[in-house]
Amino acid sequence: MKAGFEFLTNDVYIDRFTLSRSVENTFVKSEIQTEIKFTGENHDYLFRERLKGSDKEIGQLTHECENQTWGKDVFISHNEGTFDLKRCVTTKKISFGNPLDCLIGVNNINIFDYPAGVIDLVQGVLTKEKHEVQKYVYFGPDSNNYTLNDVLIELGGIPDKTAEGYAIEYIKVTAVPEYDFIIDLFEQYKGHKCEIYVQYVGVYSGTQISSDWIDINGIWFYNPSLFPVKSWSAPVKKIIPIFILNFIDSTWEFGTFLNYSDIPISNCVSLNAVLLGLFECTGLDLVSNFFNINADGSNPANKYYDFATSFCHDIKIVQSFDIIRESSIEDSFGKSGFLTSKDILTDLSLFFNLMLTTDTTLNIARWEHVSYFQTKGYDVTSRTDVDISPLESDKEKIDSELFLMAQPTTDNFYKIKVKYNVPDLYKEENEKKYQVKKFLTDVFSTLNNKKFEGSEYEYLFYLLSTDGTNIIGLNNQFSMNSIFRNLHDLNRPYKTGQIGDTYTDFAGFSIGLETTIKFFSSVLTWDTLFPFMSIKTDIGTFKVDTSEVNEKGLITLKCKK
Repeated sequence: MKAGFEFLTNDVYIDRFTLSRSVENTFVKSEIQTEIKFTGENHDYLFRERLKGSDKEIGQLTHECENQTWGKDVFISHNEGTFDLKRCVTTKKISFGNPLDCLIGVNNINIFDYPAGVIDLVQGVLTKEKHEVQKYVYFGPDSNNYTLNDVLIELGGIPDKTAEGYAIEYIKVTAVPEYDFIIDLFEQYKGHKCEIYVQYVGVYSGTQISSDWIDINGIWFYNPSLFPVKSWSAPVKKIIPIFILNFIDSTWEFGTFLNYSDIPISNCVSLNAVLLGLFECTGLDLVSNFFNINADGSNPANKYYDFATSFCHDIKIVQSFDIIRESSIEDSFGKSGFLTSKDILTDLSLFFNLMLTTDTTLNIARWEHVSYFQTKGYDVTSRTDVDISPLESDKEKIDSELFLMAQPTTDNFYKIKVKYNVPDLYKEENEKKYQVKKFLTDVFSTLNNKKFEGSEYEYLFYLLSTDGTNIIGLNNQFSMNSIFRNLHDLNRPYKTGQIGDTYTDFAGFSIGLETTIKFFSSVLTWDTLFPFMSIKTDIGTFKVDTSEVNEKGLITLKCKK
């Protein structure tokens, strides 16, 4: 292997090296472990550049093997290395050039530099119905306190309209003590005036938009069971004195009043347009079958790409206050539209369970769901030189995993916690936490909601799953609960996990066996091996964690099963 740099009169030959590849912070990282010694004029040049505070030198690493020439861009940094002034020798490490490094300098991406459009909140037609009942009930003073259930029973309960296509949007229940004035202004309790107000919401269409729409008497309704689950707020209670006794005034609420509206959201920008603009500086073509960007049809036919086809091909990105303050006179257009490239790449990879790789030979950056790489692999079953180290089962005991959005909204959208059955009386809980830093998805709980107007929400962004014109399915598919169940059920640490009160079997999990697989090949073979790929052996198929190759052509794969 040899390295060439513009300042060198001749190429430098490298006798010993190790090339490695691993995943770091959702990115695939390739490294070379070797040192080059520079003498004479080359030493003098590098020392002068160090004194001047220069940045780096760009070069080319090449290797002849199998009648082919393998080459990669590399560089040496001037701010590191050893300078032996007595012997006039400079020792430097070299690093692979990475076309994605240009993104480091892209500190601010303004989404409003891209064309913005309008997206409607719902597919179909929004419709609402209400239910109201009033009744006087003798509950008596506080010594005979009453509950929400007592009031609901007296009022006849909450009618279920799911069979008609309606979900509950909002409920308010009150129980207010009332009294009459009689002689000498004496107050006489006449009972609690109990009231219930229920507002229902439904969305209907003349045609079936997707399998989430059900036929009810010839009309297609968005399945009411798919509306987000709500809960009762804590009761608001007051003490009302009547003569010498105290009576309890109570209010209970469920959901949010006017939570669902049929209004257009302005300043919606195509996420794909932003991503294509982001990668321009790399000189690579961005390819993503998951997002439908320059798709080449190489993705596997599986449920993860079915999900992507249904919900991730026309995502819109929206500045937070264009939803939280949708009704304000002044839009946020041109304000607070800035994201760093790292935030975009790491957050989207974490949220959708993606991995980003580069292929300078094909001149592409490939961004796909991890299942894409697991369908690619390498078969060593026919080889006679394969060495598989003893299988070890020293799995880290993870008690739980917590997946979070940027800031709290409703629990279903904000977080999901997976608990594993790994009891240990003597240690603290080992919880792994994964948090998206910049994105929200809970549109209908935050729309025009003053509760979310704090500064911590101001510089965030929404991801909207759309059909190009409307938000699909109330954006439910982008809740953290849905995203985990649909895109993150591979590579779990255990076969089964507890989500809420339900135990779930995952589509893919590690049984805790780790090994190292070694065989001889070439740099060309190593260059095709990526993390998450499969290695087929005589004792089963393993998942690659890291890969290495040295100057002797020994490939070392650290794998899990």
